[in-house]
Amino acid sequence: MIPSENEIAFALMREYYHKGHSPITFRFSGQGIGEADVISITKAGFINEFEIKRTRSDFMADFRNKTYKHKYLAERVGIKKGFNGTVWFLAPSYFWFVVPKNLIGIEDIPEYAGLIYYEEGRLAVIKRAPRTHSEKATIDIVQKIAHNLMCKIIFGGSFMNYSKKLRENEFGV
Repeated sequence: MIPSENEIAFALMREYYHKGHSPITFRFSGQGIGEADVISITKAGFINEFEIKRTRSDFMADFRNKTYKHKYLAERVGIKKGFNGTVWFLAPSYFWFVVPKNLIGIEDIPEYAGLIYYEEGRLAVIKRAPRTHSEKATIDIVQKIAHNLMCKIIFGGSFMNYSKKLRENEFGV
């Protein structure tokens, strides 16, 4: 049976939290990163992105649907500064594919990415992700990741979903 994305995401968050990554959250987008299934910040301040793929076709589609992200990773472009000084992260410092065991092999992984196998709640690093750039997380992105996680904890999702539920009076308030 193919594990769910949530099952894999929670295994990743547990594992990397114990390795000292904080903040760490799932289903994140913002500050230029685009969509990240799981994102974390290391003790040293580097951003890790974990892209969960449950099928081979989903893995292949990532290269068609996220062309800019893979271009920036391949070219080792980390950030872009906005006109007002805002830092936009175009790619994480470390990029990982996380898949059910043996779904893909090392030969399928681009040189800029790592590979982690998931099986029955356990993770195994098959190929270490190389550092694609040395830009460290800014306070803005750390706050956005922490905010994303807090919204999931407090509101059971994003604040926007919570606001919508309030407007629809789903809470019986």
